Amino acid sequence: MSEVPLNGKPQPFKIAGIGCYVPDTIVSNSDIAREFQIEPGLVDRQNDVIERRWVKEETPSWMGGRASIEAIGRAGLELEDIDLIVNASSTASLERIMPEGGALIQKQLGLADSGIPCFSLHANCLGFIQAIDLSGALLACGRFENILIVCSEILSKNLDPNYPDAVGMVGDGAAAAIVTLPSAGEMSSIYGIKMSTFGVHSDEICSSIGLEMFRGNGPGDSSGRLLLDLDSYCKTSEPYIKRFIENLSMAYRDFLSGVDLVISHHPGELIPEILEKEAGISRDRFFNTQERFGMFGAASIPIALCEAVSQGVISRGDRVLIVGAGAGISVAGVVFSY
Repeated sequence: MSEVPLNGKPQPFKIAGIGCYVPDTIVSNSDIAREFQIEPGLVDRQNDVIERRWVKEETPSWMGGRASIEAIGRAGLELEDIDLIVNASSTASLERIMPEGGALIQKQLGLADSGIPCFSLHANCLGFIQAIDLSGALLACGRFENILIVCSEILSKNLDPNYPDAVGMVGDGAAAAIVTLPSAGEMSSIYGIKMSTFGVHSDEICSSIGLEMFRGNGPGDSSGRLLLDLDSYCKTSEPYIKRFIENLSMAYRDFLSGVDLVISHHPGELIPEILEKEAGISRDRFFNTQERFGMFGAASIPIALCEAVSQGVISRGDRVLIVGAGAGISVAGVVFSY
């Protein structure tokens, strides 16, 4: 299990600006039932999502570019101030296998001739947390000054109708964040990060896109659809999530006791229940956009964070916990001061 920072010392780190984009098209539960020939009312019974946004013509890189412009503006920077672009999406690289999604986002920003380095970090639903982890290290060693993290997801285009609970759960959208070191006197910091992966259950959420698809050996439908057996995933992931959050609570108990806001990425009430029991974090600390937007893969957490900032739910200096689980099975969490 990875764990940072070392020696209990907070790591200087600041989210200087955050932005998001969701498509205009609103898709209701009744729309889902009609399109996928699902029993009326089934989607309502299976999850808490009332509506979600699905793309029409948008691409991952275009949505990522829109979110990035907003994040850069809120950080008080210019495009030319960015010195690294990290594409932390699950699907942005699927827009084209080559070049990777970071280069496509750079082009959308009008920076194609800039030489600003770009790369993709593929950690499925946990991409934003892992990008924070990596960016914090790159900032700390002085390699970069203003890093743009982008999570842009289109999940609606490769859904498998055999899993109606998953079909009703997902939405499309993008978020971006500018991360940097805090100025003198600012207290923005990372207090701790943990991540664990348990590859023994790697088939509950999967896609055969890649070598297995070309070989025709992919699990389930070889067309590359997202195979999301949500019921099986929730059952098999529960003991791993429980163990992870117990360890997270034990390692960072002092920091968690003062948390002002929690954003989680996992269907259902499992994470809130465990955090309430293990860390004493009450349910009123949780901020959830799932009812309005569904789940966005890697973009879920930063979109919720963007909404919380925009609505004034959190302010500078507030302590935030973001935690989630995804394919792998992988679980990750980070405690930081906004």
